[in-house]
Amino acid sequence: MVERFKNERGEAMGATIITITAIVLVALLLFLYPLLNVAESDENIIGLDVQTLVDEFTTIIAERGEINQRDLDMFVEQLLALNFHWNIELEVIALDDNPGKKVVVTTSDAIGENLTITQFTEQIMNGLDAYGVYSLEVGDIVSVTVNNTNRTMGEILRGFFTPGTGGTSRIRASATRMVT
Repeated sequence: MVERFKNERGEAMGATIITITAIVLVALLLFLYPLLNVAESDENIIGLDVQTLVDEFTTIIAERGEINQRDLDMFVEQLLALNFHWNIELEVIALDDNPGKKVVVTTSDAIGENLTITQFTEQIMNGLDAYGVYSLEVGDIVSVTVNNTNRTMGEILRGFFTPGTGGTSRIRASATRMVT
C-alpha cells in the first residue's frame, strides 16, 4: 500500500509535492509583493496630487471670497484626469450677520459671541445652481474633502495579503481655509 505513493524510481512523492509548492509560493511572492509595493507607491503619488489640487482649490476660494461654477468645474476636471471617481464634499461655516435676539451682544467682532451657520455640499450646490456664484464673507471658513470611491489595485492586493484591510480607500484629501 505504501508502494502507491512512490514514483517510478522508487522515491517518495511527498518531496516532489513540497518542491512544487515551494516553487509556486516563491513565484507568487516574487511577483505579488513587488506589485503591491508599486501599487501602494502609485496610491501615495495620486494622494499627493489630490491633496495639492484640494489645497489649491480651497486657497482660490478663500482668496476670492466665492465659490463659482467655473472654478468648481475645473477642479472636478482635474480630479477626473487622475482616472478615478471622487466624492467631493464642500462645507462652509459662515458667521451669522444678524444674530438678532438670539444673544445679548450684537457686535460681530466680540470673541466667543458670534453665531455660525454651517452649510454643506447640497446647499452650496443649490446656491451655485441658482446664482452661479456662492458668495462668502471675510471670516467664513470653507472646507473641501475629496474621497476616492473606486477600488485601487493597492486595495485589492492588500485585501489578498491581509484579508479585512483592503476595503477602505486610502486616497483622501481635505483642506480648510478662512476667507480673507
